[in-house]
Amino acid sequence: MAQGIAAVYKNVQSREARSQIRYGLTAHLGSKGTYYRYKDGERLIGPRLQQEIIDIVHQYAPGVEVNFDKTFEDYDFTKNY
Repeated sequence: MAQGIAAVYKNVQSREARSQIRYGLTAHLGSKGTYYRYKDGERLIGPRLQQEIIDIVHQYAPGVEVNFDKTFEDYDFTKNY
């Protein structure tokens, strides 16, 4: 799991690319409010959404290393296998 996406912009040098990434993430997540909840770490980011965020960043800034503010191991005990 990951928490916070403010660090995603750390390695992006181009101001235009940072702006496009923000717009792309906002569109993907559905609203500005949802974007800021993820950005500020109020919502956790699962593995699938992490990859989608990385894909959006690489769309506008190819080859940039993408980091999240915080990452940690988490287990989902609600699923019965």
